[in-house]
Amino acid sequence: MRIAGIDSIDQANAWLPYFIERHNARFAVPPSDARDAHVPYPGADDRQLRHILAKHYPRKLSKNLTCQFHSTLLQIQPPASGGAGLRGAAVTILEHFDQSREVFWRTALLPHTIVHKSRAARTGAHASQRSDQDAANLAPAAQPSLENHPHRKTKPGVHRKTMNAEPTGHFYFAANRTFLLCLDSVLTLGCALSMPSKTSWRTRR
Repeated sequence: MRIAGIDSIDQANAWLPYFIERHNARFAVPPSDARDAHVPYPGADDRQLRHILAKHYPRKLSKNLTCQFHSTLLQIQPPASGGAGLRGAAVTILEHFDQSREVFWRTALLPHTIVHKSRAARTGAHASQRSDQDAANLAPAAQPSLENHPHRKTKPGVHRKTMNAEPTGHFYFAANRTFLLCLDSVLTLGCALSMPSKTSWRTRR
């Protein structure tokens, strides 16, 4: 088109038949069979083409002849001879553009129904009572007060039964020139547990 000086759409449309004639004369190859292989479209009643253009979803049937599909449950209607042979069978669900669906097992079309799970609606006082009960169940349980718990008054290494007794004891002068109070009557266990030995803490003279 540049060589021909074409710079507008009208000129290009007028030049196009001349270009096609020259192109076919140069590159065309005679066909081995001159018959037209195009098949006319029969319309929307063509089931084979309808199945080809549909979306295919593989599924597996349960023992009850049901399968899950897009948050719905499909129930297969068993044939008159019984549906024992369909338990665990691999089926294909075809979803068409009009949102209709078909279930095929091999080449057989299986009639089916949609199972809707019933849910009891909560209305009125029952709903409010149920919501209050759910909130109470989710609330954390109140913890008992630990102020008077015996373990909070017990010192490490001392039995809680002897805490009310009046302790007696004496001092030892440690090696690092610090005083260590050791209680003889009540806190002997605590002293023994906290210190390796009394003699090891006495000052050697």
